Amino acid sequence: MSRRWFISLAVFILSLSLFGCATREREEITAPGSTPKADEAVMRAEQMMESAGISISFDELGSVADLKEILPEPILIAQLEKSTVEQSVSSLYEALDELGDVTTPAGMAPSVSGEVSRSDLAMLHLHIAYLYVLEAVRRLMIVRDNMYTISFPKEVETENIEIYQFELSPQAEARFKQLDADPTATPYDYLKEFNEDQRQAILDALVLLTGVEVYIEANPSEGIVAQKPDVDRTIFRRDALYHLEKALGYAVKIAPALQDAFVEFKRTVEEQFSYKLLEDARKWGFTVNKETLPEDLKRG
Repeated sequence: MSRRWFISLAVFILSLSLFGCATREREEITAPGSTPKADEAVMRAEQMMESAGISISFDELGSVADLKEILPEPILIAQLEKSTVEQSVSSLYEALDELGDVTTPAGMAPSVSGEVSRSDLAMLHLHIAYLYVLEAVRRLMIVRDNMYTISFPKEVETENIEIYQFELSPQAEARFKQLDADPTATPYDYLKEFNEDQRQAILDALVLLTGVEVYIEANPSEGIVAQKPDVDRTIFRRDALYHLEKALGYAVKIAPALQDAFVEFKRTVEEQFSYKLLEDARKWGFTVNKETLPEDLKRG
């Protein structure tokens, strides 16, 4: 059985085990392990996402190997209202708080009595990770101009899940290759190729995707101003990779056979989008606190 078919089958099985999360909201029934407040918060987020055309459900994730058929086109994401993503994330965190899944050091005490549904928690974390990715793409897309684009891979990968990728435009790539070949080039020469808004979007995207501490040091002589991420941490408490790891942890407890599928899903988000952008940004002069790097990217 190919990896593509294995992933499709495995996540389809998970969708069946989680189907009750969606149906009970429509039936206005609070299942054991949840609360009316948590269900209401989830329903509110789902309604906002559906009205914006970015809703995603676990039964659709049965075809996770064809992820680009599920994920919104980047051009659609660029048209999203900032408040849509923020309010959806806030509502899902409200549900997590209600269920006692702590995402902040001073998290609220759970309101649910009895054991919390692991399938609900897996669903919540996966949806939040999805929204973090969309917000990163949204911020990058609205200032891209002719410098770069966000797209799905042009080459169809039959053995791997596909997700968004950050690509320099042909003109920008040619300029960067010239800098690569210039022994006198400095990181600031790369930074100057981006305008201030584009640099800000990259900073924000890196925090949303990976949670690293990243910034740009000022260099007045080169026309570079100091910049740091502008992400509201009262809304976006963690990062996409954190929530994917949490979703994976809950999912494999529900059905250990799904581990390979979810590991592949998480690895794809890490390597094909998050880590690649992070490594490129470091090369281009963005300063990253090495202590905050993911373990497999830390340098000696």
